[in-house]
Amino acid sequence: MPQMSGRELAVRLSRTRPEVKVLYTSGYIDEDMIRRSMFAPTTALLKKPFSADALAHRVRDVLDGTPPTP
Repeated sequence: MPQMSGRELAVRLSRTRPEVKVLYTSGYIDEDMIRRSMFAPTTALLKKPFSADALAHRVRDVLDGTPPTP
C-alpha cells in the first residue's frame, strides 16, 4: 500500500471499528522485531511462506480470539 503501512491501517481502523480483527502477514518478521516491541505480544502474526491450510487455521484462531502461540 503506497500511502500507509498495514500497521498504520490497522491502527486507523481500530479507532472507528474496534471490533475489527487483524492478522499480519510478512516475510520480514523476525524475533528481533518482536523483542524490540514493533509488535505487541498479542499481535496475530503469520510468517511467509505459509500454506493455505496454515492461513485458514490462523484466520480461524484470530476470529475465535485464540491467543497467538509463541
